[in-house]
Amino acid sequence: MNLRTWNLGGIIFLVSISAILISGCGGSSDEEKVQRAIGKAETFYKAGLFKEALAHYQEALAIQPTDAAILLAMGQTYEALSLNRDALGSYDEAIRFDSRLEQAYRQKALLLIKDGKIEEVDKLVAGIEAKKEMEGLVPFLKGEVARSRNDWNGALEFYQAADRLRPGSRETQYALAEAYQRTGKPEDAINLLEQMLRTNPAEFMAAGQLSTIYQNRGETSKAIQILSQTSQANPQLAPLRSALADLLFTANRDEEASKEVQEALKLDPDDAMGLYVRGRLSLKKGDAASALKDLEGAIKRRPEEESFRRAYREARSLQARWSRRSKWFHKRSRNREKLLPCFLSWRMPASIRESRNRLCAALKKSLLSNPRARMLISWRPWPT
Repeated sequence: MNLRTWNLGGIIFLVSISAILISGCGGSSDEEKVQRAIGKAETFYKAGLFKEALAHYQEALAIQPTDAAILLAMGQTYEALSLNRDALGSYDEAIRFDSRLEQAYRQKALLLIKDGKIEEVDKLVAGIEAKKEMEGLVPFLKGEVARSRNDWNGALEFYQAADRLRPGSRETQYALAEAYQRTGKPEDAINLLEQMLRTNPAEFMAAGQLSTIYQNRGETSKAIQILSQTSQANPQLAPLRSALADLLFTANRDEEASKEVQEALKLDPDDAMGLYVRGRLSLKKGDAASALKDLEGAIKRRPEEESFRRAYREARSLQARWSRRSKWFHKRSRNREKLLPCFLSWRMPASIRESRNRLCAALKKSLLSNPRARMLISWRPWPT
């Protein structure tokens, strides 16, 4: 579960609030058009239809061209489309119209780090270091730079500094928990995440990270317990329910996993993890066709996920094995249809006919006990 990507929902929420608060910048009809466009954009974004989402954000921006929050959301949508240059342009515009919009600086820096443009990140950090309102963001971004260089000790120090300057920042706390794990301090990570859950039992990202720690330690039952409790607090959150289904499947609790994944896919039929788990359940039952259908859907939505591709290859292999067996049985069945009637129609002396009939009866009983043979062989009345 890539928990960092779940932070993107906060940006969409920010745009919604911005649209609701628009007033005095146009007629009520303009305000309504902006809200409708943003609502449609959010719906398409959540469904993974990023081109459609972008079109509606652009529609909203055409009405409110200086709205930094809309520009911020557009930048995120460009990122989802792998249009990084356009995303950076949107973040720059958002910063130009609202120099205090911290999330725009954050998203721009993270994208530059992703593209390996560390020198540009250093310039960005230097430019905001003197701003009092950004004092918590600066060490966080420095921690992200250290993280990109695999310097986890340095990252830990910066994240701790960011947490002291701005205690309670969720993104900083998640980064801090990961740094604790990377530097061999899992107990500190557990304590931090458990504290977050005590403060807010519905904090699903903390639950996800905490359950991953316990799963990596081989404490699957503990991981399941954490996600189960958080799922009860967030019954409408499909990714959480599908993550729980994945854990239940791993623990060979297939019936419970099936129930959870059904609920997850009712909430979101396009949930990638839900499709993956349902595909694995079908694969375990030997239903290669259903498994392939679900796993193809999962890969389409998260093509970078190697576990999805591995399961898909396994399903393809199973399908190929069944195809080979089917051809073999079909070939053998044709031969039996030719040979068996001949064997049964032989005219034998009465002295050995009784032995022949006993042999045929035994052969029939043996073959009919095999389901595959029962389908492939058509028996005819015994000749007298």
